[in-house]
Amino acid sequence: MLSRNTLLYGTSEAPAPLQALNAGPLNLYFQSGDLRYITCAGREVLRRAYAAVRDPNWGTVPGKLSQLKIDSRRDRFHIRYESDHNREPIHFRWQAEITGRPDGQITFSMEGKALTTFKRNRIGFCVHHPLNGFAGHECEVETAQGWKKDRVPAEIAPNQPFLGMKAVRHEIAPGCQAEVRFVGDLFEMEDHRNWTDGNFKTYGTPLSLPFPVEVPAGTVIKQSIVIQLVGRAPKLVSLPSKAPVSIALQGEARPLPEIGLAAAPSPWVPAADQLSRLKALRLSHLRVDASTLDQPAAEVTSLGLPLEMTVLLGADPRQQLEAAAARVQNIKLNVRRWIVYEEKSIVTTADTVKLARSVLPKGIIVGGTRANFAEVNRNRPQAGSFDGVSFTITPQVHAFDNLSLAENSAAQRDVVTSARAFCGTMPIYISPVTFKQQFNAAATGAEAPTPPGVLPARVDPRQMSLFGAGWTLASIKNLAEAGAAGITYYETAGWKGVMETTAGSVLPEKFPSIAGSVFPVWHVLADVGEFRGGQVLPCVSSRPLDIECLILKLGSRTRTIVANLSTERQTVELPASTQTTLRLLDASNAESAMTRPEDFRAPRSLPGAASSSGVSRRAMIGGVLAALTPRNGVVSLSLDACAIACIDS
Repeated sequence: MLSRNTLLYGTSEAPAPLQALNAGPLNLYFQSGDLRYITCAGREVLRRAYAAVRDPNWGTVPGKLSQLKIDSRRDRFHIRYESDHNREPIHFRWQAEITGRPDGQITFSMEGKALTTFKRNRIGFCVHHPLNGFAGHECEVETAQGWKKDRVPAEIAPNQPFLGMKAVRHEIAPGCQAEVRFVGDLFEMEDHRNWTDGNFKTYGTPLSLPFPVEVPAGTVIKQSIVIQLVGRAPKLVSLPSKAPVSIALQGEARPLPEIGLAAAPSPWVPAADQLSRLKALRLSHLRVDASTLDQPAAEVTSLGLPLEMTVLLGADPRQQLEAAAARVQNIKLNVRRWIVYEEKSIVTTADTVKLARSVLPKGIIVGGTRANFAEVNRNRPQAGSFDGVSFTITPQVHAFDNLSLAENSAAQRDVVTSARAFCGTMPIYISPVTFKQQFNAAATGAEAPTPPGVLPARVDPRQMSLFGAGWTLASIKNLAEAGAAGITYYETAGWKGVMETTAGSVLPEKFPSIAGSVFPVWHVLADVGEFRGGQVLPCVSSRPLDIECLILKLGSRTRTIVANLSTERQTVELPASTQTTLRLLDASNAESAMTRPEDFRAPRSLPGAASSSGVSRRAMIGGVLAALTPRNGVVSLSLDACAIACIDS
């Protein structure tokens, strides 16, 4: 039997707690050495401030905290701790001091020493500015030449919008600005949405300087940032306890994108019940690498799905394209679209697409990148040069905790919107979406081998968790509402799949799945797949970091899928004009839903389980459908941590 934490997060460990702090008019949280969600009278000032150690491939070397001391009072605080970053050959240790004063000034200082000689790409502070109230708004930036007014980009900037920064200010309320000052290095800002991070990041050292650079043993690094309010702070109000999260319709309906999966690595051979479960998802396509077609996986032929075929072209692109075309014709496969990549270029060139059109069977020829949107944004294709544009998405290029993943889902909307600005009418295909980065375009060296007993760097145990399912729902919502034409998620089976193989996990202590089971994300895709060919009705959540919602319509049917991304129980209020029915997936029934998915999804009812104000806990027992009657056009329900509700009307 899986533990509650394992069902929620894919691991026995719960996310690190948030400790509330105050610095005069500023409210904030401390978590694992970082400052998070700094607000003033409910307005977000900064999203996060922390210090990072990045290796030569831009990998983050995690720190282990010790000697933590927190003195927190009503309007001030003082924190000290030590952070040790030790991953061969890097060993760097630093001391932190964080002070919050009653006048609203927060100072975060670090002083560290290299205990070995190593190469690094970056060591130092990163500050995350929020999107709301920042993107597209005026700001002031101080450089060596003094203060200058400017505007933060609304569409995603391909390169750094601000360089040589000493400080930055932006308005949080009439007559009041939030200022962040940087000391100890040269700082600049990048549009983090290029990698679907939900923020703008100010950091040191500038990317214009060479990297990686050697850090001799004994090198001392000192930095500090100062956060303060300039002008008259907004009037303080007593913040109420958390109100219910409200969901409201907003905007015109859009077509539901084509949704598919990538084929699992050979030699997986799906059993009959696994094939049946994959067919139940009503997928639009299966992503397959053309190089594997000599011995096609059983799922390719058994599922009978149209293929999204990828081809990575090397020294002889024509020969590779001709060989791929011949294999497809010999096996008589139905290819919906070809995605063509190049080894020599991070983004497909127009000449390569032209060559592919002349060689490949008739179909859609898509160009793009195996990497992130940043690469397409910096190497923009000419409108009309491709039949479609493709790039990948992962929420974990820079940060890896659940809060950051929840934040980063919203930026997926921005990458599609920004791509549309220069792609014209070309369809935008996101392929694939994965929890971990599968290809590192920024690497300066080879990837380190995986030590025995450790999960590979491209695997995340949240793949099998309720949180992972909720994050996927948020991803579908944002990409669909932004107008993506197609989305390919994960793989069919295994560590990066939507179900476990019959053999089960090779490292059950690290990836504690159940052999032959489906993962909770399978249920999300099944709920969405039942509305294939339908529409998405855009909606907005009053607290999207806690609750996200996807509303689907097909004919006279409407389906609302709600995910609790937080670690706490949440109350949600949804618009409804008629009686609705509910299916709930949470920690109380997730294991049975994973091992007996058909039973979980079989329609049943409990007489008398409904109430006008919500639904009783008795109606939330595995797979049961309960009637919900709206009151004043709203239905209310309570969702446990990481729970997912599917509501039909």
